[in-house]
Amino acid sequence: MNEANEYDVIIIGAGLGGGLPAGCYLQKAGARVLMIEANQEVGTHCKSNEFFPGALCTPCASGFFGGAAPMWEDLDLEDYGLQYRVPGRFFGAFFPDHTNLHLGPVDLAGSIEAIARFSEKDAQKFQSMIGPIMETFVEMNEMMVFSPPTPRNLIRVYEMQAAIAGVPVDDFVEMNAFEFLNVMFESDRLKQVMFQPGCATLTMGDPLAKAQGPLGIMGAFYVPTGQLKGTNHSLVHALVRHFLDHGGTVWRNTIVDEIITEAGVARGVKLSKDSVMFPGRTIMAKHAVVSNVGARKSLELIGEEVMMREDPRLAVKMKYFDNASRSSSVTIWALKRPPQWKSAVHDPYIMKSDFYYKGKHSMEEWKSWFVAERCGDTEKAFGGWWEMLLPANVDPTQASPEGYLTFRLEEILPFWWRDVDGNRHPEKWDDMKWTLVRKREDELEQYAPGFKESILDVLAVSPLDLWRGNMASEYGDGIGGAFPAHQSYLDRMPYRMPIKNLYMCNSVWPISLSWCATGYNAACVVAEDMGIRKQPWWIHRPGEWLMKNLARLTVQE
Repeated sequence: MNEANEYDVIIIGAGLGGGLPAGCYLQKAGARVLMIEANQEVGTHCKSNEFFPGALCTPCASGFFGGAAPMWEDLDLEDYGLQYRVPGRFFGAFFPDHTNLHLGPVDLAGSIEAIARFSEKDAQKFQSMIGPIMETFVEMNEMMVFSPPTPRNLIRVYEMQAAIAGVPVDDFVEMNAFEFLNVMFESDRLKQVMFQPGCATLTMGDPLAKAQGPLGIMGAFYVPTGQLKGTNHSLVHALVRHFLDHGGTVWRNTIVDEIITEAGVARGVKLSKDSVMFPGRTIMAKHAVVSNVGARKSLELIGEEVMMREDPRLAVKMKYFDNASRSSSVTIWALKRPPQWKSAVHDPYIMKSDFYYKGKHSMEEWKSWFVAERCGDTEKAFGGWWEMLLPANVDPTQASPEGYLTFRLEEILPFWWRDVDGNRHPEKWDDMKWTLVRKREDELEQYAPGFKESILDVLAVSPLDLWRGNMASEYGDGIGGAFPAHQSYLDRMPYRMPIKNLYMCNSVWPISLSWCATGYNAACVVAEDMGIRKQPWWIHRPGEWLMKNLARLTVQE
């Protein structure tokens, strides 16, 4: 146990997306780093359970999005036992008419053939885009994901994405998502598949906002999905081992009550009297305090009056940061066997897929869903965006020897349940989560007959449950806050705060996913300010490792 009262860097919140990778980079670069985690375990969202004997599940963050992350080489993650599995096609959707469509550049021939069943013209268009996408994969990830947002980068991203789409950039920035898809493709099925990952997830911005919609559509091409052997918790283990091997310090069950500032400079933190580690003690930071607990919680720790003195506009943004309009409701089933999808008759690839969404009858229905979601109508928004994962299809170690496996469904819903008078009732989630589970099971039975009969057990996690389990997941939002038009890209929280030596790696751009980009970006910024950024090992570009190793990493069918 290290009882020192001063460190170079203190990181509040050892989450997988931000705190852990930031700590690993800075510790390896020579800083003396303390990570403080309020929960019993670090990487809270990536805790894995043996839900049914031999069948693993990760309730909050199952799919892995970090294939393009520079940390694979910078932090030698494969040397720490981490293994990444990439499917032939990254994602897809099944539809009410019992067809399905799955896409991915690895199995390009299969993707083109699948699209051609709906539209030969769209198949040709998609094929013409893949070459330029692969050529710009590294640069786009570098500008869009693995660097703090800048106006110059945004302009360049618009120009590159418009060129790949074959649309004048002046038109690209004037279209919303629906207009852009209508220009790009003729098949409603392909439009829906392209809409779901980056736009319907509400993580790239507002689908109805100019420029943000096309950005969300095109952005999905640059986010490879897959599975880590043994679930995402294996990444938590690898990063913790790396951090400790390089001399880092982690305090768990330790609550920060206050970020201490003096004369406009962050000096350290004061711990809660309820902390397991050093209750009530003040711990000083020589160079940096990094907050990974989100905008609203960070304001609470800084103090609203302190923040108002430094930057009133930013203080108001933090106070009213929107977390409630994009909450996650999760159901995980332990199943005797994979779902027997009706649409496998149309395209059997769905039986191999690990990552899919539920389609609708038309894009018009997606507009109606989006309006209900944005208006906070939880009941009308139900049954819209469903992201489903069957990890064992790509990582068989997550299934039991008998073939029992887990199937995870995440749905985006507004947090608040309102009565006829408009009063809000968050406690309603404790009952409604099970009502939603049964509705989901009934609907899945229509797409995969025998689904309900194959259920061994079920776990329901409401947005309220997520918040109870992690103070950074306010209103059940585990990605650092919602992404409405006024909270996207340039309008997220800054990495460098107006208070000197204070930094953010949550509620920033991009979202806090398992790609670990926010932690990487925060580490870059802090290291630059400390004068320790230039390291012989900290040189790799995002996506290079993936491009070099794609054939080796791809699951052979």
